[in-house]
Order: sequence, then C-alpha cells, then structure tokens
Amino acid sequence: MGVLANPKPQECCRLNRRELGLLSFGLLALSAGQSLASARKLSDQRPRRYQKAGMALGGFDTLAYFTLGKAVRGSKDLAHNWDGATWLFSSQEHLHRFKADPEAYAPRFGGYCPYWLARAALVPGSPQAWAIEDGKLYLSYSKTYRRTWLKQADNILPKAAANWAQIVAL
Repeated sequence: MGVLANPKPQECCRLNRRELGLLSFGLLALSAGQSLASARKLSDQRPRRYQKAGMALGGFDTLAYFTLGKAVRGSKDLAHNWDGATWLFSSQEHLHRFKADPEAYAPRFGGYCPYWLARAALVPGSPQAWAIEDGKLYLSYSKTYRRTWLKQADNILPKAAANWAQIVAL
C-alpha cells in the first residue's frame, strides 16, 4: 500500500497523533525508506478538501470546467465559503449555481488525485489537470496521471472511492 505522501517531499509536513493513528490502523502504511516527516499532513480532522492558501482548487472557478470546458481563475470579489474552504468564481452566475448545489460542482475526492488515491496515497490534484467523467469533476496530480487513470477509470475509480470512503470515515 502507499502512504499519505506527496511526490514532492519538500511540500510535506509532520504527522500529528491522529494521523499517526491512521497509519497504525493499517489503511495507510509507510513504504520502504520514507520517513514520517515526509508523509503528507491531513487537514484538521479529515482531508475533506485540498486547499492551497485556503483556496479550493487553488482559486480556480469550479463551474468553468463544466460551462466553459477549461480552467479559469476565479475572482476574490466573487468568493464563497463552503465546506471549510473559500471558493472563487469568474462570474456571478457561476457563484449562484455553486451555492445552489455545491456537491454537483466540487471535485470528487476533495480534489485529490484518483490515480494515487486508488493506491491509498493522498496526493493533491492540479486545477490544470482535470477531467469530467460521468458528470463529475476530478483533479489529477498531472496531465500524465490524468491520461493514465482515464484509460483505466473502470478499475481506478472504484478503488479510489473505496479508499476515500475509509479516509473520510475516520
């Protein structure tokens, strides 16, 4: 099994007691040669949404993926707080649509990469490496990983969903 690891160790943090409990629970075992200091820190009590500087999707407009088919930066003037993160939008219409049904537009797995999540690793997705599959938004670590998991979506998504359900249940 993988670990709560980020492929870029310099961006990682130390684990707290709760996170160490997760590791000892057996869900997320450390791989050979990797130290606790390089394991990815879970946010607060559970990793509901990946955030960068408090911004969901790193400040990109989640509705733009669905309506414009591309990654578009949001505006701080069109911000909305939901599920512990600040979401930015590029238009008033996008903001209102999100407020009406945030679960429909928020990325699955909290914005973590499905490829890595299927391997029990919690790796943030990039707003630039996205895909809409069956009407749901997914973020991948990179465009390369996006291509890989899309080719194997029938195998990867169920594994990622099972691992995600275990992670958020703790």
